[in-house]
Amino acid sequence: GYVKVVTEKGCFITLSRKIDARILLSNLSDEYIEAPEKGFPVGKLVHG
Repeated sequence: GYVKVVTEKGCFITLSRKIDARILLSNLSDEYIEAPEKGFPVGKLVHG
């Protein structure tokens, strides 16, 4: 999906037109992310 919104606790990812998913910061990466808005900018395609 694509990153829709980034918060200090994680991201909302658009999976389809009607389905968004909330991904917690701890589930975004195996490494510590200090600034999630830099690593996961709005519009970025994410998969995993």
